[in-house]
Amino acid sequence: MKIHPAKASAYDSVDSVNIYGYIRTWTSHICAEVEPMEDSTGNAHKEKQAQFAACNRTQLKRIAAQLETVCKELDYMLYGRY
Repeated sequence: MKIHPAKASAYDSVDSVNIYGYIRTWTSHICAEVEPMEDSTGNAHKEKQAQFAACNRTQLKRIAAQLETVCKELDYMLYGRY
């Protein structure tokens, strides 16, 4: 399946405050996918780890690198650190 990358130009008509809202929405979505729903057994993290272990390693590495880059960009943009 081909994933079509989102384009920054899709946000051209949106002001910065609303872009911040979109960033929060995407962050929440990522957290929901990565952090398991806790259950009474305490095995939720093990199940999520097994689910990730079954994924394509190359794709996981690419996603991890993209997320690291986003963190670095935010750190530089907000605080001038890199």
